[in-house]
Amino acid sequence: MKPCACRWLSSLLVLAIAYPLQALYPSSSLQPDYAFFNTGKGEGWDPPNNPAGVDSEFNYNAASLPISGEAQNMPWPSYDWPTVRDSINYRWDGNNLSPAEKVAEAFNLPNFPQNITETAGIYGHQGFCDEDPECQIHDVSLVC
Repeated sequence: MKPCACRWLSSLLVLAIAYPLQALYPSSSLQPDYAFFNTGKGEGWDPPNNPAGVDSEFNYNAASLPISGEAQNMPWPSYDWPTVRDSINYRWDGNNLSPAEKVAEAFNLPNFPQNITETAGIYGHQGFCDEDPECQIHDVSLVC
């Protein structure tokens, strides 16, 4: 199996998009208020988990929240494209094409499904082993 350049290309793409965007926002607006988190208690949010990062008008007072209600956009259960089923290469709808195969067909990218397999799919995070005992992962017996 050949290594795929897709991993570093996708990281490079993220950097190429993110770097110019930081010019739009002054650095002071991106700095979280650490005084809020430094209360000495374990209940505080760390900066990445602060709800204010999603909604600046987040209501922190549980007593003022409504007792009942309904979400504006109702969530639904869905397939999560796990790696063990080869990510978006999985044909979840019977014999119909997988999402990766549809992208490959629509954009004339014949290697797209294989690249998914090697980077985000079943082979993307798999270590290599020489003997069967090395393949014991999460109490699942695998054979090299």
